[in-house]
Amino acid sequence: MSAPSVPTTGSQTSAEPLPAPGLAPLLLDVLMGLSVLAGLSWSLTMALDPRFPVALTAGYLALVVSMAMLWTARRLRERRSGRIPRTWVILFAVLGTVGLFSADGAGAWPLFMMALLWTVSRFGPRSGVLLVAAVLLIQSVAFVATGHGLGDTVLQVAGSGYVFGFGLVLAWLLTEHVRQRQQIADLLTEVRHGTATEVELVLADERTRAARDLHDGLGHRLTLIGMALDYARRMRDRDADQAWEQVERARSEAGDALSTMRRWVRALNPVRVEGASLAAALEAVAESFRGTGLDVTVQGSQAGPAGVDEGALDRAVTLFVHRFVQEGLTNTLRHSAASRVEVTYGVCGDALVLSVTDDGSPGSPERPAPTVGFGLRTLGERAAELGGVVRTAWSAAGLRVTAELPLATGRSRP
Repeated sequence: MSAPSVPTTGSQTSAEPLPAPGLAPLLLDVLMGLSVLAGLSWSLTMALDPRFPVALTAGYLALVVSMAMLWTARRLRERRSGRIPRTWVILFAVLGTVGLFSADGAGAWPLFMMALLWTVSRFGPRSGVLLVAAVLLIQSVAFVATGHGLGDTVLQVAGSGYVFGFGLVLAWLLTEHVRQRQQIADLLTEVRHGTATEVELVLADERTRAARDLHDGLGHRLTLIGMALDYARRMRDRDADQAWEQVERARSEAGDALSTMRRWVRALNPVRVEGASLAAALEAVAESFRGTGLDVTVQGSQAGPAGVDEGALDRAVTLFVHRFVQEGLTNTLRHSAASRVEVTYGVCGDALVLSVTDDGSPGSPERPAPTVGFGLRTLGERAAELGGVVRTAWSAAGLRVTAELPLATGRSRP
C-alpha cells in the first residue's frame, strides 16, 4: 500500500501516488477505519435522537458509507495501476465537508480530517488552506444566519480554525515526509544508474585496451604465421628447404601465439574469493597467474603487531586488495618481461601496505617514475576514495606498485 500522492511542480502531474515506507500506509488505513467507526457511531446517535429527522440520519449514514467505499476503491486502484483520478479526491473532500455541516458532532470531524489529509497530499498545502478557509467561511455565515451573536460566532470559528489548522499542519508534514522519501528514492535510482553506466564505461575501456594489446601481440604473431605460410607455398616447388624452414617458423609462431592466448585467458579469468581468508584469496589470485609462466610468491603477516586483522577490514577495502593484486599482476604480464613477481602485504603504522614487485626491469629510486596506465590509474582513484594512495616506482629488482590504505578506513561498521 502507498501513502497519498504528493503534487509535483512544472509540467509533471501528481497522478501517481508516492510509496511511503514502513507502517505509514497501514496507519492511514487505521485512521480511516477509526474515522468511519466514529461516523457510524454518530449515525446511531442521530437515529436515537428524535431531534434529527430520519432523512438527515439516512443521508449522513449514506455519506459515511460512500466515503468508506471511495477510500477502499482508492486503495484497490493504487494496487492495480498506481493512478488515482483527481475527481475522487475532490468528491471525498466534498463529502467530508457536507458531513461536517449535516451532522454537527464529534463523529463528523475525523472524516473531514481525512478529507483534508487526502486533499493536501494530492493538491498541495495551498488547496488544504483554501478548503479550511471555505469551511470556516460557511460556518461563519451559518452561525450568523441562525441568529448567533458575533461573540459566539468568533469563538466557534476560532475553535474550529485551531482544530483544522492542527490537522492541516499534520497533513502537510506527512506529505513533506513522503515527498522527501521519494526524492531520496529518486536520487538512489540515479546513483544506481550512474554506477551502472560507469561500470559499462570501465568495461568498455578494458575491452578496448585488451583488444589493442591482442592486436599488437597476438595479431602480429598471426600475421607472421600467414606470411610464412604464403612464402612456403610459393617456394615449395623451387626451394623445398626454404619452404620447410618457413613452415617450421610458422609452427613456432603458432606455438607462441597459443601460449600467449592461454596467458591472456588465465590472466583475465576472474578469481572468485567470496568467503576466503585474505591469505587464501591472494594466493588464489597468484595461482591464476602462475599458469602464465610467472613465478608469483605471496608474503604477509596475519597476526601479531604487524599483522592484518581481517575482521577490521570492510568489504570495500577487501575488494580493493584483491583488485590491486590482480591488476598489478596483469600489468606485469602485459608490459614486462618479468619471470618472477613478489606480492607482499602487512601493516605499517596505521596503514595497510600492499606491494607488487616484478624483476622485469631493474632500476633505481632516482629513475623517473613509469607511465601509469588505465588500470593503475583506476586503482589510484579507488584508493583515494578510501583515503589511501597508489604509487609506482623502480626498485633494484624491477617495477614496484605500492598501495597504502589507512586502517581506520577499513574498520568494521556496527
